[in-house]
Amino acid sequence: MTAGRGLVSPRTRRTLAMVLAIIALAIYTTIMLILVTQDVDWLSDFEAYYSSSAHLASGGSLYMPEQLAGPFDAICERCYLYPPPFGQLLVPLTAVPLAAAKAIWFALMLTSGWLSVWLALSIGGAARTIESAAWSLVAIAFYLPAFHSIWMGNVGTLLGLFVVMVALGGTLAGVGAALATVLKVAPGTLVPVALVADRRSAISM
Repeated sequence: MTAGRGLVSPRTRRTLAMVLAIIALAIYTTIMLILVTQDVDWLSDFEAYYSSSAHLASGGSLYMPEQLAGPFDAICERCYLYPPPFGQLLVPLTAVPLAAAKAIWFALMLTSGWLSVWLALSIGGAARTIESAAWSLVAIAFYLPAFHSIWMGNVGTLLGLFVVMVALGGTLAGVGAALATVLKVAPGTLVPVALVADRRSAISM
């Protein structure tokens, strides 16, 4: 019984959270170092964003000729599949080499995923503590779908953060709905939610 109580004691829980969070940070820091120092075929989704934005910066289009010529497959390898504003926002990132841009994007997706979980926990009633922050990092690091999203370099965790912002209400809801709609077309469904939520969310959007 004593051992059982110890496993669920606050001190043990906090210690476990910190140990797992440190392991997660070590793993992700190693991945970022590899991204910066080696030519690896990771973050393939981000490569499509990067190359399209670089093409736009040089006077071209975000979209490939076959996309502009007519209907194309929903899965289009190395194609940019989002609205123009998102590609335009990524243009400054093309000023750095692809390897460095991948590391920056990787860190951004990890941070947005962690923040979305941490804020979502507070919506559910959990206090915003160091322990909950640590468990949020553990969740985003070791939950396979989240890890896969960050590994591929797609916008999944960023979109998740915007959805949580809408759920928080107020000014954040309007900003989250607007940013999500700039990012992709489908999250436009969040706009009516932000408009009717309250006056602050409608104004901020």
